[in-house]
Amino acid sequence: MAGIADRFNGFVNTKIENLEIGSDVGTPEQVEILQQIDTHLLDAVGNKVSDSAIEGFVITHTLTFTGGKITQWVRDFDMVPIRKSRAAKAAKATDIISLSKATWEKQKTMALGDVRKDN
Repeated sequence: MAGIADRFNGFVNTKIENLEIGSDVGTPEQVEILQQIDTHLLDAVGNKVSDSAIEGFVITHTLTFTGGKITQWVRDFDMVPIRKSRAAKAAKATDIISLSKATWEKQKTMALGDVRKDN
């Protein structure tokens, strides 16, 4: 279960719509649910990461029941949009780190000035 949850770790769903719920998967013990989701990633401070939004992301859930209990739950979806969102977040994080380092160096120079030891 952790492997499935990790794929969606950090994503915030802004819309979830059940497009179809049916039991015509092949056996009466199976139910298929088709969902469409709008989602995006958040940065470390909780702001939406630009270029990370996925609109209309489709997930197909196939549930198998035995004795009235769920014995198998399979989710099928395309990982390409997830990877693109994570790449956008990583690129933004790299930009922020570079900008932070540059800002730190400027602040250090302003605070300390040009410190040199003259012997």
